Amino acid sequence: MKNFLKVLMLFLLLSSCGESDSGCEDAALRFKNNTSLTITITTSTNGIKTLDAGKTYTLVLAANTRVEYSAVTSTATTVHRWNNNITVKDCEVKTINLSL
Repeated sequence: MKNFLKVLMLFLLLSSCGESDSGCEDAALRFKNNTSLTITITTSTNGIKTLDAGKTYTLVLAANTRVEYSAVTSTATTVHRWNNNITVKDCEVKTINLSL
């Protein structure tokens, strides 16, 4: 049993040291709906996504990806729009807070 544990610990140690970089290869863009309305988000990389009130949507991207996004919602009297171009770097998570 002792030998089994030694082999298991050695395997875990070696598998955790496999890569020399920080391990980060992806980036993310997080959209947070801070309104009481449903928002429609369109991105240049992932198409259209509907985001309910109070919810968060995370778009995982390759590092250094440039994303163009637009978001829209409306009430009976007003249309609210957000849009921007953003580049997300390696290991970076940017949050876009959508608020009225």
